[in-house]
Order: sequence, then C-alpha cells, then structure tokens
Amino acid sequence: MQDEKLRQTLDAMRHNIERDVICGFSTPHEIIQGAVEVFSDQYEADLLRFHTECITREVLAHHLQAQDGWRDVTDCDLLDSVFAELNQAGVLARQNFSCCPP
Repeated sequence: MQDEKLRQTLDAMRHNIERDVICGFSTPHEIIQGAVEVFSDQYEADLLRFHTECITREVLAHHLQAQDGWRDVTDCDLLDSVFAELNQAGVLARQNFSCCPP
C-alpha cells in the first residue's frame, strides 16, 4: 500500500515538473523547490528532493532533446511579440503573470 502511494505521488510530481518545464518560466532549482513544497505534506523533504531532482533532470533532458525539432520562431516568441506591441500601445500584457498556473 505504501509503495503504491509513493508511486502515485511521484506520478503527480512528474506531471507538475513536466508542466513547469514545458512552460519554461522557472529555473531547475525553482522547479525542484516547488515540487518539494507541493508534496511535502505527504513525505519528508529529503526523500522528495532526491526523487524530484532525478525526475527534473530526466524531464529537462527530454525537453532539450525535443527542442532540436522546433522552428526558429516558436509560438512563445510570437506571443512575446504581440505582448510587446500591446505594451507599446499602452495595454499591460504579460506571460506567466499570475502566481498560480492552472
């Protein structure tokens, strides 16, 4: 039972880490720290940190490998351009502005 609970926690942790890596707004340290904080009510921080560091390295390596196939100008680059135009027109527009992503 305990092994199944840990597996479920690690699966949920991986999902959070993958989301944070894909969003691209956090450093690896921030991703690790955030995941440890989110799940620290279920397990001790040292155990979580070990698993979180391993998962984060794996997810980042996969993501960096996937970037080799990306276009030179990404959707995020295009969005940055639109936000810059809006800001120049006096409209406040930001990516990742909220502290609480979905």
